[in-house]
Amino acid sequence: MYFTYVMKKRLQTQKKNITTAESKVNSMMTALEETVMAKMNQVISVHEAEWREMSSLMLDQIVQVNTDLELFKTRYKIETDEIMSILDDDDDDDDDDDDEEEEEEEEEEEKGDDADGNDNDNDDGDNDDEEEESKRKDLS
Repeated sequence: MYFTYVMKKRLQTQKKNITTAESKVNSMMTALEETVMAKMNQVISVHEAEWREMSSLMLDQIVQVNTDLELFKTRYKIETDEIMSILDDDDDDDDDDDDEEEEEEEEEEEKGDDADGNDNDNDDGDNDDEEEESKRKDLS
């Protein structure tokens, strides 16, 4: 009987020790979980701060690229408008030169520079070919 009593006491002591050990392990696990979570949150916040900084830099770069693009478009439009203006001026100048040449030809015809001195355009002088050419130019 004494033996059973001693064994029961040892068993109770071991149960108590196991319960205490489980309690310590549980508290250590809880502390470890809290530490791990704190470290993870710290890492996440560091990475989040880095990500925010990187995204801010990228956003600044995107804004700069858009600004540069708008400036390029504006310069391109201005240069294109200037070139078109110059080309239009050249076209207008060419038209003025053509008009001046036509006016000179008409003045010569009005003066009557026929070979026989006659103002008649239908005469048989040497001027017939020139008259036909001037008529063709007038038609075109």
